[in-house]
Amino acid sequence: MLRFLIQLPTCLALASCLGCGASQSPASGSRAELGPHHAVLYRLPENQGFAEIVNEPEVTDRRGKVATAIVVYFLQPDEKSPLNPAPTDVRVTLEQGRKRAETLTLKPEPKSDDPAGACRFVTSQGPYLLEGVHGKLSGSVGGKTFDQAFTGGR
Repeated sequence: MLRFLIQLPTCLALASCLGCGASQSPASGSRAELGPHHAVLYRLPENQGFAEIVNEPEVTDRRGKVATAIVVYFLQPDEKSPLNPAPTDVRVTLEQGRKRAETLTLKPEPKSDDPAGACRFVTSQGPYLLEGVHGKLSGSVGGKTFDQAFTGGR
């Protein structure tokens, strides 16, 4: 019994460090699945589908502040088809340091020449390079709200 009481705090500390892979993880947990636009897919709650978060236009020069938009493609559980019904009230909150965050509203802007582009949401252009950024994607699908943490994007 004494050995158990001594080992218990160590086990609890280890478990808290490892975590349980909550909603922040990509589509398949430890292995990142890429979507049709070559970015990580994030699973929406209750198997509603996936979100793929990218910069458009893609940023090639990362030395300065380049104007780009944050674009989110919402996909069906098959990871290819556009989500239907489309989400509403879509927002991205970018964490900018410990006490600063910027929330951006995304508007539907379908892209007809892209098979997954029917459920495409876009911010206005700004210095929104996704590389290394931590943030949260939120909105509502089928009357159910979601808050999905993400890290980076393409």
